[in-house]
Amino acid sequence: MLGFDGALAAPRSARFGQGSGDVLRVICWGTEGSLADCLGVWPDSSCGHHKDVGAVCYSGDPFQVRLVGGSNSAEGRVEVLYDGSWGNICDDSWDLRDARVVCKMLGFDGALAAPGSARFGQGSGPILLTRLACKGTEDNLADCAHAGIGNYTSCGHARDAGVICYSGVRLVGGSNDAEGRVEVMHNGSWGTICDDSWDLRDARVVCRMLGFDGALDAPGSARFGQGSGDILLDDVWCSGTEENLAECPHRGVGVHNCGHNEDAGAICYLGSVFGPYSTETGFESIYKD
Repeated sequence: MLGFDGALAAPRSARFGQGSGDVLRVICWGTEGSLADCLGVWPDSSCGHHKDVGAVCYSGDPFQVRLVGGSNSAEGRVEVLYDGSWGNICDDSWDLRDARVVCKMLGFDGALAAPGSARFGQGSGPILLTRLACKGTEDNLADCAHAGIGNYTSCGHARDAGVICYSGVRLVGGSNDAEGRVEVMHNGSWGTICDDSWDLRDARVVCRMLGFDGALDAPGSARFGQGSGDILLDDVWCSGTEENLAECPHRGVGVHNCGHNEDAGAICYLGSVFGPYSTETGFESIYKD
């Protein structure tokens, strides 16, 4: 209504002083174009001006983010720049969907993990955000639902939120560019995926990441040879519709009970499944966690 892009906080208790007119009670979803369109707007004489509400609005991208304390540039404690100072995020409700937004803000393809409990050390600035509820598709943390910008001292720095980001995937050991052992990059080194729970739905996601139209098979048991790096993912459980492997549930980065004799693979295709497909283009993107 005021021409801003969104709201950062909805302060209560007359933070900006008490008004003098009628007091209204309002129930909105947040998608309405005007308060008049909200589910309910009615006078409430039982609510005094000491409970007047306010709003903190923004235009553009109000937050910058950085990662601190990780072993490489793709992981670390999430810090947010707001009003000239760096602060932290409480891990209350923090999950992979929130981490994806942070990673995308930093130019990565997605997130592999959303560690809490100050995995990457404790920050020292204000705890600016808590109870984030991103869908994972937002372009900025400011677009996610949250409790409002503030200084949440009740959530100590022992609960600072972190992320592990990544970019890319590749196929190795096949007879052409459309098949091979699936490898992803973490900490600057290529690693493999265990074939526990690995199926065509998982392979579809990998193939689409590499620019193919889909997957013909999801071979396990190191069909394309055994890898030599770390086994990074196990029990990957994609629905097959994800745009990225990192959007699929899994046991956690580096958590597995496998050997390289269980390395997972994928056989991809371009065009019709029943017609010839081209492997003239070498698809290989850099994966970095």
